[in-house]
Amino acid sequence: MSQPVTLAVIASPGHSGQTWLSLLIGAHPHGLSLGEVDALYGLQHVDRSCMLCGEGCEFWSAFNKVWSPEKNIFLQLADFSGARLLSISKVEKFRGQLGDDRLRVKLIRLLRDGRAVTASYLRKYPAWRYDDIVKQWVLSSRENDSWLLKIPPENRIIVRYEELVEQTAATLRTICTFIGIDYQENMISYWKVKHHIVDGNRGTLSFVQRHLGLKSNPGDKTFYDSQEPASFRDERWRQELTPYQLYRFQRIGGDLNERYGYASPEAAGSLAALARSYVLHTRERIKKLVA
Repeated sequence: MSQPVTLAVIASPGHSGQTWLSLLIGAHPHGLSLGEVDALYGLQHVDRSCMLCGEGCEFWSAFNKVWSPEKNIFLQLADFSGARLLSISKVEKFRGQLGDDRLRVKLIRLLRDGRAVTASYLRKYPAWRYDDIVKQWVLSSRENDSWLLKIPPENRIIVRYEELVEQTAATLRTICTFIGIDYQENMISYWKVKHHIVDGNRGTLSFVQRHLGLKSNPGDKTFYDSQEPASFRDERWRQELTPYQLYRFQRIGGDLNERYGYASPEAAGSLAALARSYVLHTRERIKKLVA
């Protein structure tokens, strides 16, 4: 291997936009997007790993014939594909392989408003307690922050999801400079590129499937079918989270969210009103229990 392999690692809690950013980076001519690479951990056969192609994926079927599970997965994928840039997320189970001298790890700490993240989790797992979802977001966020601080300053960057939405080209250009690649305008049209991502957000992946004429099954098909991949934004949390849930979020994760720069006039500025909503909600629950 003559050239080092660059790993663009997206670090954030789930539902923060990792799949989208992974696809954007992987759309570079020298790139390969793998998405949530932990999905490969422990597998002896990876021929059915592609979320876009399914069982008949030529890429993963061919790789499955030559790879060795005991060797470095990233170096093997780079050698097999010829890509010198791998775009990945959720790499906790493979962190032990990131220390190879032939890998250049560039860590991208992707931030997103915690209320949007927790609302997305609640949408996917409606039976979960909202307090537990917020606590998990706080824990995951702090773990990613701790990891970030262990990385040399020149190899880490903080990117805000909302800025990537509002100023996609400019933000992506900054990311490319950080990674050490030249920005390509067609990277924004990620859905037109042939990807072989192993795991990620089904809604975002549905844009690629739509372009390829493949069937898709996102959690909210009606919503995603109504969106355009180039101008996609998801602000549903503003209508979905109740005053009670906003109050609980503020109590559990509000300080951390504000440290990330997400001032909350509708929550923090009216905490007293949210507290009253919380009290009323609790009273209503008690009434139903004793009725």
